[in-house]
Amino acid sequence: MTTYFFAAMAGLLTGAGLIIAIGPQNVFVLRQGVARAHITPVIVVCVVSDVLLIAAGVAGLGALVAAHPGAVTVAKILGGAYVIVLGLMAARRSLRSSEALTVGAPSSATASRWAAVGAALALT
Repeated sequence: MTTYFFAAMAGLLTGAGLIIAIGPQNVFVLRQGVARAHITPVIVVCVVSDVLLIAAGVAGLGALVAAHPGAVTVAKILGGAYVIVLGLMAARRSLRSSEALTVGAPSSATASRWAAVGAALALT
């Protein structure tokens, strides 16, 4: 019984950590929502993507990755590079902008529906 409890708590805390942390996908969804631009397709893409990724994790993708330790190292390097690039892009944007936070400005939301869906897929 205690093994199941610890596994359930680990899953609960991992899920909470993924939901609570504001990442690029969350910021994009919030930006689209504040601008009221293509909200439904963005939310559908994000929910479906998250469900598929969680299902892949539950289905044993972790065991597959554990069987190939080199894949874990490659995933860590690529993940770190992704976060560094996102940080540099955000820093560059903040240095170029002469304005403060412009919530709801027309330029803050993705213009077309397909561009919004593509951005949501890229951030997932």
